[in-house]
This record gives sequence, structure tokens and C-alpha cells, in this order.
Amino acid sequence: TFARCRSCGLVTLDAPLDPQSIAEAYDDSYYGGGLRKLVGGLHGVRVRHAAKKAARISRMCGPGRKRLFDVGCGEGLFLRAMLERGWGGDGNEIGPTALRRAQRLTGTPLSDRDLLDIPIEEGTYDAVTLWQVFEHLEQPVETLQKAHRMLKTDGLLAVSVPNARSWQA
Repeated sequence: TFARCRSCGLVTLDAPLDPQSIAEAYDDSYYGGGLRKLVGGLHGVRVRHAAKKAARISRMCGPGRKRLFDVGCGEGLFLRAMLERGWGGDGNEIGPTALRRAQRLTGTPLSDRDLLDIPIEEGTYDAVTLWQVFEHLEQPVETLQKAHRMLKTDGLLAVSVPNARSWQA
């Protein structure tokens, strides 16, 4: 079941999923068996979308070597796009299947822990992203506070959430 915040309208799961439920929801049947979640042209659409987001984040952060932390990086398409743009990148993913795929796709060791459980020095990153992650968090306020501390003074926090009224939802 879902709950809607009366103040801001945010829709979340009524009760957060435990790690076992997450592993079951996002297993091989969700991500597919190979390095592609979807077949044919749909995979290309997802790759292009990740590249567009990477270009936008890069423009907003300016030139030079930068560092990113991608919270809940899923299968790693966005993180790979940022690495291809010359960024250094870290991330986490608590879904075991997605974590394996992201590590294969990016060649980056990623954490399988919740962001709040990862020791990270303050002011480390130029950008922190949460793409379609915020609505899954058990502790959203604390997660945003940690993400803020992870950022350099002029760092960028980018968050996207699904539209509960969309066709996809």
C-alpha cells in the first residue's frame, strides 16, 4: 500500500521494504539476465537518457575533474555515463542483482550498504544524485542531510522521483 504526505503530496510505500523484499522485487526477472534490462531499441533509449542526464550534471558542475556519488545506482547506466565523461565515481546499490550488474558495467567497486551506513568524509563530492531512490528511503531527511554533508561547498544535489500520476505509474 501507498501513503501520500498531506503537506507535500509525496507518495511512498506505507511500510519500507526490508532487504529480502528488495532482493525479491529487483531480482534477475526485473533486470534481465545479461547486461541489458530491456531488449532492442528500449535499451538504447535508457542509455541515451543516462547520457543526457550526465551531460546536464556535467554542465551544471562546470569544467574539470569532478567526483560523483550515485545513491541507489541501479544497474549503473548513469554512473557509467559519468565515468565516460571523465568523472570519478562512487555509488551504492542495495539490490544484489543490480549491484552485480552495476559493478560489471562500470568496473567500479560499489557499496551494498544503505548510504547512512557508509562512512564518507564530508566535502568529498562535487555531485550527489538520487535517481528514483528518494521514494524508497526509510530515513529520507537523514539521507538528504548526509548527502548535503558529502558535497563540496559548491556541490550539486540532484534528486528525481517518479510521478505517481504518470502513465508509467
